[in-house]
Amino acid sequence: MTVVSLLSGSAAAQGGPYGVVSPTTVNFGQVLVDQTSPQQRVRLKNTGTSELIVSSISISGYFALPVNHCASGVQPGTHCDVYVTFTPHAFETETGTLTFVDNASNTPQTVSLTGVGATTVPTLTKVTASPRTINAGDPITFTATVTSLGGGVIPDGEQVLFEAYRGTLGSGTLQGGVATLTVSVPGINQEAQRITAQYVGDSSFYPSKGGVDINVYRYSTSITLTSNPNPSKVGEFITITANITTNSPYPPTGYIYFSGLFGAYVGIQNGVASITFKGYRVGSHTETAKYEGNPYTLPSQASMTQVVTQTDGTGIKSSTKSVAPK
Repeated sequence: MTVVSLLSGSAAAQGGPYGVVSPTTVNFGQVLVDQTSPQQRVRLKNTGTSELIVSSISISGYFALPVNHCASGVQPGTHCDVYVTFTPHAFETETGTLTFVDNASNTPQTVSLTGVGATTVPTLTKVTASPRTINAGDPITFTATVTSLGGGVIPDGEQVLFEAYRGTLGSGTLQGGVATLTVSVPGINQEAQRITAQYVGDSSFYPSKGGVDINVYRYSTSITLTSNPNPSKVGEFITITANITTNSPYPPTGYIYFSGLFGAYVGIQNGVASITFKGYRVGSHTETAKYEGNPYTLPSQASMTQVVTQTDGTGIKSSTKSVAPK
């Protein structure tokens, strides 16, 4: 009596070929009626100790075997592949069986097949980016490839919407299942961000979404802080000016927050923000200007010392002594 071990699909101790199929069940899901599904792979592996020879492969139901790589022998520890398709002819669930007949001790090996005829089928959207790393505001090209998971061809002219963290980047028109968009991308608080592409779908194809991660680096900034006058006298108006510089083609925008003797947000105009106030406290004061950044440039800040003296400029209040005539 021949005994075959079922552990890991291996052959019994006396040797011989042993066939293991994977997967043992193939579900094609929803497929458009009278359309052919994408191919699904089935693998036959020889886990035995001698050559496995396939004598026949049969398939039943509305399933077909367009690709067969199992015509030659399968050596121990190797495998061969076949590819199966499904073409439904009604709006119902169909079943079938793929059968391998060979010289293995466990012949035949079978795979259960199932699929559903449908009017609308799922799709798959994949997205790539070129390049994957940019400086904020540089152009980048996104490519979305949309395929049907249930047969048929995605129509030309349909739209794919590309979106980033801050909102919609734009749309691309599908041609041959591919849509592209070249656009400038701003940065966010972290370098890495996710870009998604949404295929809108139609009466035959369900919508689908894919994504790609890119790195967007914002440009650094620096602030030069000056004041006039410095030193100043108590009650005298002081003007503090922040000049912001960057290598970005997009200038810094937004606000500078000044803090120290007086605190306020001041809008940036042509890379400059300034504030004027009276200095009422004697001493050396730290004045700070903080830029909060924008989608293209990073935050930065700078500090300086503002000296406020008494009215004679010495830090000692001036006085006049009266002397009575003798």
